[in-house]
Parts: sequence; structure tokens; C-alpha cells
Amino acid sequence: MWDLGSTELLYDVPFPTNPGEPCLVYTAQFSKDKAASRIIAGGSGTNEARIYERESQIPTVIGSIKGMQKGVFSTDFHPGMNQVAVGSGDGTVRIIEYP
Repeated sequence: MWDLGSTELLYDVPFPTNPGEPCLVYTAQFSKDKAASRIIAGGSGTNEARIYERESQIPTVIGSIKGMQKGVFSTDFHPGMNQVAVGSGDGTVRIIEYP
């Protein structure tokens, strides 16, 4: 997370890696609430998406969407419900409810 005014790095959002296989993050997005209180990110390596809570300086994982056969290339928050869409290179789109 960067502060564009000062161009300083505020913190990194950790993403899991798979031993012996590089992990690339292909998608990340803030939730659509006024505080942008959550982030969803997805990629390859572990072929999963993670939802992070941004209440503290270091975001906390509140959920993980696993089971895709290929990397996650697209994520989106529903604007009015606690749901996310996760699109994978295996040809699936998963709609998931989160807390």
C-alpha cells in the first residue's frame, strides 16, 4: 500500500507462495464500501484468492477461496452484498459469500 502524496510505502499485503513455484498476483481490488475496508487478491502459484480486512496497519486474512485448477485472473466485490466473484483460468467463476 503506497501513499501517493508522499510516495512512501506504507505496508505490503502478504500473499501466499507455493514452495518451488513462483506466485504472481494478477488481480487485487478494494471493497466498494465507503471505507474500502477489505481487499481481495488472487493469482497463480497457489491458485487462490484471499480476502483481507483492513482495520489495522497490516491487513488480516478473513477468508481464502481455494480449489481452482489454474490461476485467479479476476476478482470483484458485489456493491451491495457480502459477496465476491472470482474468475479463474480453469474457466470457472465462483460467487462466494464472506463474513
